[in-house]
Amino acid sequence: MGFTEIKGFSLNWKGYNQRFLKFLYDEVIKNNPTTILEFGTGFGYTTCAMAMALKHLNNGGKIHTYDSYTPNRIWKIKSSKDIVYSNLSKYITLEGKDILDEIIREKKSVVFISAHFNNFELMALCLEKAGIDLAAIYRPLNNFFLNNTMENIRKKYICRNQIKKGKSGSREILKFIKQNFSIALMIDQRVSEGVKSNFFNRLALTTSIPAQIIKKYELEIVPVYIERKNKIYFNMSIDKPIKFNNKSEIIDITNRLNNVIEKRILSNPSQWIWTHNRWK
Repeated sequence: MGFTEIKGFSLNWKGYNQRFLKFLYDEVIKNNPTTILEFGTGFGYTTCAMAMALKHLNNGGKIHTYDSYTPNRIWKIKSSKDIVYSNLSKYITLEGKDILDEIIREKKSVVFISAHFNNFELMALCLEKAGIDLAAIYRPLNNFFLNNTMENIRKKYICRNQIKKGKSGSREILKFIKQNFSIALMIDQRVSEGVKSNFFNRLALTTSIPAQIIKKYELEIVPVYIERKNKIYFNMSIDKPIKFNNKSEIIDITNRLNNVIEKRILSNPSQWIWTHNRWK
């Protein structure tokens, strides 16, 4: 039975990325989950593709789907007993909201840093929904078949302002900072440029973007962390801002920030998602 053949889901799939829908369907079949948490319902096509897989598995599984911008557009799928329309705050506990409130109240521009902890995409989503004027730096996917789809999802449901990593991205960063936006980025990713910074007692090429921003604009650094507590429930924490002197050396700033990430990883190593050689 194909992924468009279940009764009750005879939607018009034309114009949507069929390959991506089939990919989602196959992933659900392969992993046999009993709970799926989706952020970004839209017209519900991806939700339905996964719901069809759950129907085929017949494992009693449910999808909890959250849409931050278009809640009235999911009427087509809302009747399915396997889909639960969800409220974001029900699943994510936010610690340090007073820090975000102060940033908003004082109209400050800061640099949010983090690493690939658990469901890391939720961090930018929560920051923007909290009222932060935000632009997030991202690295395009290697799979060009999925990259355009993923970029659209990120812009629509995660963070409206996406900055592509690279030379053109550097100009975008400056533009957003001048508009008093905050910048968010992951600093645990291996880069071809940057500085060799100490990371778990070994030198690793690390982005110098936060340090460069500090040197030029004297912005504060705000570390962010997210941790899965129980299946689809998360804790997200906002740490106290870190102030640097703009006369500090780029390597000293970068070492300090890597140390912040190290401590978070060591507090619960299972939350850090990493598969490639960080020290190559």
